[in-house]
Amino acid sequence: MYFKILFHSARHIALTVASWLLMVSSVVFIAHLFKCWVILFAFLNLAHGLEQTKQFIKINERPRLQHRFRIPAVAQNGQWRNRFVPKVKKKPNTIYILFWVGPFGDEPEFRIDPKLCGNCVLTYDQNYLDASDAVIIHFTEANPHSLPSVRRRKKNQMFVFYSTESPYSICTMRQLRFPNMRNYFNWTMTYRRDSDIYMPFVELSRKNGVFNGMTRKQYGRTAVQRILDKKHSGYTALFMTGNCGMTVGSTIRLALLNKLQLLGLRVDMYGSCFYNWAPTGALYFPFAAKYKFYMAFENAEHCRDYITEKLWKNSFEAGLVPVVWGPTKADIEAIAPKGSFIFYEDFKRPIDLVKYLNFLSTNVVEYRKFFDWRLRQPTPAEYMMVEHGPKYQRDVGMCKMCRLLWEKRRYNNVTGVVENLYEWLVNDEPPECMLEQFNKF
Repeated sequence: MYFKILFHSARHIALTVASWLLMVSSVVFIAHLFKCWVILFAFLNLAHGLEQTKQFIKINERPRLQHRFRIPAVAQNGQWRNRFVPKVKKKPNTIYILFWVGPFGDEPEFRIDPKLCGNCVLTYDQNYLDASDAVIIHFTEANPHSLPSVRRRKKNQMFVFYSTESPYSICTMRQLRFPNMRNYFNWTMTYRRDSDIYMPFVELSRKNGVFNGMTRKQYGRTAVQRILDKKHSGYTALFMTGNCGMTVGSTIRLALLNKLQLLGLRVDMYGSCFYNWAPTGALYFPFAAKYKFYMAFENAEHCRDYITEKLWKNSFEAGLVPVVWGPTKADIEAIAPKGSFIFYEDFKRPIDLVKYLNFLSTNVVEYRKFFDWRLRQPTPAEYMMVEHGPKYQRDVGMCKMCRLLWEKRRYNNVTGVVENLYEWLVNDEPPECMLEQFNKF
């Protein structure tokens, strides 16, 4: 009897030990599996980062546009000299603005209403160099090897520095310092409000939408109800990007978005980062209309006035409420309609933001309040960003440049010089914008 009890006890102990060993081995196996998954994920992320870097290099080394009538030039002693100056047909009483080389090789269209802004023509044809009152230089071309010859520069010409990139992207990531550009430019033309010519991203939004051109039909109770009727349950938030880790800010925003997803927020992500592409152009707006929120997360943090198309085109134009991360609240409040957006940093914890967004997505009355600013078309005095067709165009961008150039031609009282371009770009920018500590890596 004693041996039988001892046998059963030993058997019980053996089974218990075996079960514990099996559990421990399972935990170890899961841990190793998780470790392998992490390594695989890191490898895939690194591979994708390398691909992004290749794309970045490809974009920045894209051959410059070869215009059909581009001026032949030769380099002598570090200076570009043109062999001949072709004649161009000039319209009378017209000011020409030359964009020397379009941003990253593109040639975007800019609106200049001749009745509201003045009779100006924007061209990308370099043959108009001598005939132009202003020459716009994109930051990628701001070096002696890309600029027009100094000998061709006219005394009355205004040379304009143009950029829509953050100072981190220009000065930290690309390491541009513009040492040869001291006192070269007359004006700055960027998204910053303190630029000589303010160029907000809303200027690049569609014509006859919420902000540009004929905007009246985009306002009123009927317009708001039309927006709300397109919302579908199950489509909470939308996010799109092609920049997965090219900048530190883009890595931070992806981490924030992943955390929000883990906490229970449904975010549908599109773009090359996720191998999932959304419609573009005019097809984007009906596609996005079913979502309630757009995660307007920038690729830079607290860079002054750096507020891109994520707020204007991707959110407001598509009828989505933007959830904003990147700019400071003061900067966003300075240009966005009052009560139109949700600010990420207003919430102490990410879970609080998730709960609030999920609450709004099921509460039509509260969600509707974010469209109160569209119940009536604001006047220019109330909100300068909304245009009124042929009656009012914002005094920004190309329109402002045209007005300044006509004032200069008539009264010769407009001038300016940018003494140190690099200092102008980086002065007063906070550390979290520049992130210069990452240069060593």
